Amino acid sequence: MATRSQPLKQNSEVYEWIKAYQEGTDPNVQIKIVEQYKNLVESLARKFSRGRGLHEDLVQVGMSGLLAAIRRYDPAYGKSFESFTIPPIVGEIKRLIRDKA
Repeated sequence: MATRSQPLKQNSEVYEWIKAYQEGTDPNVQIKIVEQYKNLVESLARKFSRGRGLHEDLVQVGMSGLLAAIRRYDPAYGKSFESFTIPPIVGEIKRLIRDKA
């Protein structure tokens, strides 16, 4: 028996910000979203930097992965934004590590 995704809480402030960003109705909402997920990006970058001196660069490319996820996120798929955004962030971080190696 297949399990179904839990429905998202569409009234959440973050999901309203994402919708406003995608529709272009509030130009300042991008800053709010980035501030909300800054610690997530920092945490993921820290896992890959491990004293290599690349931490700031990894955070910067991780933020570009976050912005790409914001543009592409669709709540109709039933997946939370947090779980949707991790692969693009990690992908950008790994791409930088690969290119630097």
